[in-house]
Amino acid sequence: MEYPTHANDAEWEEDNSHDNEGWTSEHVDMEYPTHANDAEWNDDDVEEHDNSEWTSEHVDMEYPTHANDAEWNDDDTEEHTNEGWTSEHVDMEYPTHANDAEWNDDDTEEHDNSEWTSEHVDMEYPTHANDAEWNDDDTEEHDNSEWTSEHVDMEYPTHANDAEWNDDDTEEHTNEGWTSEHVDMEYPTHANDAEWNDDDTEEHDNSEWTSEHVDMEYPTHANDAEWEEDNSHDNEGWTSEHVDMEYPTHANDAEWNDDDVEEHDNME
Repeated sequence: MEYPTHANDAEWEEDNSHDNEGWTSEHVDMEYPTHANDAEWNDDDVEEHDNSEWTSEHVDMEYPTHANDAEWNDDDTEEHTNEGWTSEHVDMEYPTHANDAEWNDDDTEEHDNSEWTSEHVDMEYPTHANDAEWNDDDTEEHDNSEWTSEHVDMEYPTHANDAEWNDDDTEEHTNEGWTSEHVDMEYPTHANDAEWNDDDTEEHDNSEWTSEHVDMEYPTHANDAEWEEDNSHDNEGWTSEHVDMEYPTHANDAEWNDDDVEEHDNME
């Protein structure tokens, strides 16, 4: 250890600097540790944790912030507020409430009673993006959204994952429901490889479309599948098989039908 802070390869008992907490350690490998070890903390009454209890087996973190490979329970700090979560493996560079396990009853201002599980998370700058499930997230950002994810590979993700969003009542989405299987986008804007249904936002206006494969640099409602009942374009319906466009504007390699927009005027 380079600059250890209460980290060793053995056992501490009755450490009065932490109000008589008791914890054990077997192996600790940390550069600048802050209450992170490979063992167990119990009854930590310090100002930082406030009666938290957590266990850890293996921790490998550069600048850890309440991220370990084990379990936190009853963390009453100002940051977490009685959340409980478990973790098996965590590999994060700058983690922010992202782990490979489960969060339950997180009452912080950031999450507000969210519940999510995760198996594997690989994110550079994660923002509420994981490979699992969010339920009942009442924050201002999500507003009771529910989504599941299996695999997420995004550089700057913004509500884009490889799974399903349901009942998203935020100002951005407005109760849309969509599913996705595989998403590979650099700057995604509501573009995925699956299905949008009942999108009531100002941008889409109740459009419904399905997509199988989307490869676009700056996508704007361009996919390789089917658009139906898109009221922002006067209810045109068209199908596409292959679309290869750099700056696409309703141009594809397939078929247009009943296009009532001012640009096309019912041409076929």
